[in-house]
Amino acid sequence: DRANFTAAAMLGIERSLLVGRNLVASVTRRSRDDFHLHLQAVFSEDKKVTSDLTVIGEAGMERVMQLESQSVDGDADVPDHCRTALIDVTQQRDPAA
Repeated sequence: DRANFTAAAMLGIERSLLVGRNLVASVTRRSRDDFHLHLQAVFSEDKKVTSDLTVIGEAGMERVMQLESQSVDGDADVPDHCRTALIDVTQQRDPAA
């Protein structure tokens, strides 16, 4: 739950709106192809997949996020999905930010 609070704060989204939300809405246009490739890799490989993407964060500021995602098998009630950890790496990738 704490990670959800952190992700919500980084993205400038109310926490209750974050769960189940499609992350692509926060990904910049120039990173969307990379995001789709990230998801393809997540669902085709049986391991954690890591990618860096630019997202629109709090107050409309662009942030570089490292996504660490792994697929989760669904069941009769829940379809296959992925869990993703967001790590803000803006300072490491762009020290001027």
